[in-house]
Amino acid sequence: MLVGVHGSGLNNALFLREGACVLQVVPFGLRYRGDFEAIAARNHVEYRELVLADRTRSVFHWEFLDPVRLVAGKAAVLDAGSPTGGREVYSFWVNQDVVVPPVEFAAAVRGAAASPLNQRLRPPGK
Repeated sequence: MLVGVHGSGLNNALFLREGACVLQVVPFGLRYRGDFEAIAARNHVEYRELVLADRTRSVFHWEFLDPVRLVAGKAAVLDAGSPTGGREVYSFWVNQDVVVPPVEFAAAVRGAAASPLNQRLRPPGK
């Protein structure tokens, strides 16, 4: 199982064994998902997401955002969410610091642990 917040480290799904699982933690408001799902599919790896929907669990680095985008205010930026690509995605949206709720994270990891490879590796009776 490979678990990570959206970023280039998830490209390591290339090296997972067939039947494994990759779990992408998607920061608040990020619409761009990268090619991680496609990489997983090509390698016969299950793909899952944990989407963080609570903006209060993110620390945004407003200095990465073009001041023109702030004309309508910070709330308007967050309400709009990220574009699907471009400089803003890579600077502002991807670089937010996130706090993952422990209960949601545990549930997502348990779900990922049910991937076909993990089921085959699990000792009998467990």
